[in-house]
Amino acid sequence: MNLVVGSGPSGVAAALALLERGGEVTMLDYGRTIESEFAAIPRALAGLPYEAWPASQREKLAALAGGNENGFPMKTRFGSDFARRTIDLMPLEARGADVLQSLARGGLSNLWGANVVPFSDDDLRGWPLDAAALAPGYRAALAHVPLAAEPGDDLAETMPLYTDRLEPRPLSAQATQVLRDLSARCHAVAARGLRFAPSRLAFRTSPTKDDPGCVQCGFCLHGCPLDLIWNASHTLAHLERNPRFRYLDGHYVTRFIERGDRVEVHAVRAADRAPARFEADRLFLGCGAFSTARLLLESLDRYDVDVTMLESQYFLVPLLLWRSFAGAPEERLTTLSQLCLRLSDPEVCPRDVHLLLYTYNPFYRERIRRTPLRLFPALERELLGRIVSLQGYLHSDVSPRLSLRLRRNPQGPATLVVEGRENPETGPTLRRVGARLRRLAGVLRASPIPFLTRIGLPGKSYHAGGAVPMRRDPGARESDLLGRPMGLARVHLIDSSVFPTIPATNITLTLMANAHRIAAASAALDARSGKNAALFAS
Repeated sequence: MNLVVGSGPSGVAAALALLERGGEVTMLDYGRTIESEFAAIPRALAGLPYEAWPASQREKLAALAGGNENGFPMKTRFGSDFARRTIDLMPLEARGADVLQSLARGGLSNLWGANVVPFSDDDLRGWPLDAAALAPGYRAALAHVPLAAEPGDDLAETMPLYTDRLEPRPLSAQATQVLRDLSARCHAVAARGLRFAPSRLAFRTSPTKDDPGCVQCGFCLHGCPLDLIWNASHTLAHLERNPRFRYLDGHYVTRFIERGDRVEVHAVRAADRAPARFEADRLFLGCGAFSTARLLLESLDRYDVDVTMLESQYFLVPLLLWRSFAGAPEERLTTLSQLCLRLSDPEVCPRDVHLLLYTYNPFYRERIRRTPLRLFPALERELLGRIVSLQGYLHSDVSPRLSLRLRRNPQGPATLVVEGRENPETGPTLRRVGARLRRLAGVLRASPIPFLTRIGLPGKSYHAGGAVPMRRDPGARESDLLGRPMGLARVHLIDSSVFPTIPATNITLTLMANAHRIAAASAALDARSGKNAALFAS
């Protein structure tokens, strides 16, 4: 029997691979779900055509906001922070770092931006495997994850779609115009190192017999009222229909012990804090980079040992479109990422820079109405028709580091101390990216707004990992190609903990592909000798 810890994207991908190969899987999870009063908001709209949504419910959705954290809006799901709330068994001390963990059913896929892009071979430079090794995992993941994308887009040569099952990809009027402007100047754009395409998103837009599909209500960032944005809990529901799968929620895993050909797992029951124990042939840890690091350090008694975690620096660049779109606030649209831009120029950054264009969404209006501009309705409306933003990410080579250390606490559970560490390459790289965006203003038909670029704290990208990087010949504090930390044979790390680098590209799809690859290869191992490991891991 296999134990999988965590119900996020990596956990469900690993479980899929094990079940596809005839294995038995028990998934241990805390499994927190949204509170009934918040879940009632989308339920009130279920089955109603968009035109029949009560104005009071639309106003309630539009008013949902999660406040601000370190100067950035904090994302919630229909106003609930259930997906990011932790418990006293996992004390955390963050110093100059932004750390996000989840105990929710489906993990952080309850809050994600739904961008699904595979890693290119250049992204995988420095890894012990290439895109071909991940291709089966990409295809397996996309058999369960809907993909709204344009076939044969500008990124497809280096970042294939890995599926023919595509959903229609709606774009806002602003994004349509930016895409048209870029396409009209494609040679000039390419000469400046920029590739572009509609963002590839994990959401279903087409109708079914049960719902109308995406109605472009504009509330994507508040939580999709029709639940069309893929969440790992969707795949978990599919897994629960398999008789060889068992889901045990209400458990917080505290430690594991590998004993010969078995792994013993210790947990605490959420309901009464009673201890619980489980045994398995193999253990797959997909708790999220920080929680997996905590569990590994605790289980191996590695207290007060500094561990380095990598991350992708996050930054936000507001832009002012040269053309106004007066109807943007009333437009029927989606508010997820609209366009994906890839900046590939070693003069700017030695590794690709990943940029996501977001056009109008209700948060813009909310922010403007906190300023004196609310006193000038005509100016406010003009700005709302022009403001868009680029969310950017850098490769971990030029991004800050995170230092992790588990500190004993005689009064209770150990504290995970996370400290941000600057990288001297980050600032100069960001300045070069900003300069390139200013030079691209003519083709984007949009100019960066001076002095409004925001740079996230280390960890803010929520694309972090690499605490136990995969190597073909692993040493101390590293793992093999099956995600097994040095010295362990039956414990597999399946989340970003094993990524050797953190490319600028959004990581979720590769997280799933690699977890599927690890689980599939482990299922092929001989239970005693582990023969054929190299064959299936390479």
